[in-house]
Amino acid sequence: MTSTTTIEVKINKFLTVFLILLVVSYYVKGQTLLGIKGGLNFSTLIEKNTLQNTSKEGFKSYPSYCFEFSLKGRKPTPIHAGVSLTYSMNSFNYHYDSEGHFPTGENINYQLQCIRLTVFPEFSTGKRFQFFCNLSPYLNLMINSSKNGSKWSYEYIGNYYQLVNETIAGSANDDFNQLDIGFQESCGLGFQLNPWLGLTIEENGSLGCLNINKKETNWNLKNASLKLLLGVTFTFPNKKKQLMKRLLLVIGL
Repeated sequence: MTSTTTIEVKINKFLTVFLILLVVSYYVKGQTLLGIKGGLNFSTLIEKNTLQNTSKEGFKSYPSYCFEFSLKGRKPTPIHAGVSLTYSMNSFNYHYDSEGHFPTGENINYQLQCIRLTVFPEFSTGKRFQFFCNLSPYLNLMINSSKNGSKWSYEYIGNYYQLVNETIAGSANDDFNQLDIGFQESCGLGFQLNPWLGLTIEENGSLGCLNINKKETNWNLKNASLKLLLGVTFTFPNKKKQLMKRLLLVIGL
């Protein structure tokens, strides 16, 4: 697949999601806010090893990126419902080094692509300058994964122990569970540039409830993340004529 074709596929997916959310917003009572956001994702693994050993083992996290679509009710009530769909890349490094005369070890980089669905109640206040916050459970699904790195050990070859290196590459589906549930919170600020267009900045924190490690029963891993997001919002009223006028303005007709 060429790069041009890949870009066209991404644009088509974006337009499909946008139109679906727009149609749904027509049936929501009161004003509806459609948000498109992107930013940094700081994801980490909370580790708990139930066995005591002398090996050096652990995960190190790296910042990555995320994108989000959200649909929220706003006026006339300050407390309203919302739904969000978030794509995020989670980057980790796993390092293991046993002690002893003939140690073994691993050094593996993981890339986990996830989709998170959240349905939440939200509180908001303010007119042109707005503050909003929400708290709810979420469902997280790992849609793609990869790993690359190496592992080493000493093996008896011939009459001597020799260092043997092995390359690790491929999917990480055998290492991590594809499904996770947990709780997320979010709060942020919004600024209305005009009656239908606004800007937002927000933070979003989450904590998983399930052990996502599939390799060892004694090593519990729970995912936690902090997202910093910048975005734009489009406000749609519940009146058909006003909605159609803004839709035509957005698509440039």
